[in-house]
Amino acid sequence: FGIGISAGGIFTVFQYAGSMAGVFLTGFILARYTKKALCLATFGFLAVLLLMMSKVSCLGIFLVLLFLLGMTSKALDMIVNTTISVQHEENKGAYMNMLHACFGAGSVLGPLLAASMLKIISDWHTIYGWFGVFSIALCLVFYFFYSDAKEKTEEGREKRGIDFTIIKTPGMPALMIALFCYCGHQCGINTWVPLFLQYRFGVDTFAGSVGTSVFWTSLVIG
Repeated sequence: FGIGISAGGIFTVFQYAGSMAGVFLTGFILARYTKKALCLATFGFLAVLLLMMSKVSCLGIFLVLLFLLGMTSKALDMIVNTTISVQHEENKGAYMNMLHACFGAGSVLGPLLAASMLKIISDWHTIYGWFGVFSIALCLVFYFFYSDAKEKTEEGREKRGIDFTIIKTPGMPALMIALFCYCGHQCGINTWVPLFLQYRFGVDTFAGSVGTSVFWTSLVIG
């Protein structure tokens, strides 16, 4: 888009602003629809956004799509977390660890896959399109193999919204500050480490992406 390196942080800002919007939106709709319907809707919309991003040449429109992508991906993240938690309440810890290990593994492989594709496909737009096609395929697999049958219902759940009084819980403000700092740290690594490695040490795109993958590898181990 012809912008400076420092201005490249705007992409992360829009994506994570969308993620924040996705958190609040999901909090209001999560209890009102079946998890399968919500997963399909958000995953399908995510695939459409990726396909749209493969055709966009205007920075303003791309940033709007990036905001919506952040909102949709965070909504999907929350829905899947809640679904696993509800369906496996008796052994929730083990299943949540398994879920986040898979999430981390994808975060390790994602940068490497994208960097590898950039070596073959010079137009970065096209890579978004391929990820969109792959997401549609995954959405179809999910549609045929996922079931809400095991989901446990909770009386009166549909009447509840987000409970903001939890902020007053002892220790919660400190936890929120810690998470604020951690997420900023994570975003900084994801955004700037590949570029730092490329500009400071002259490595190629793939080697620069390894820096991000090493970070996520450690998270998987943790």
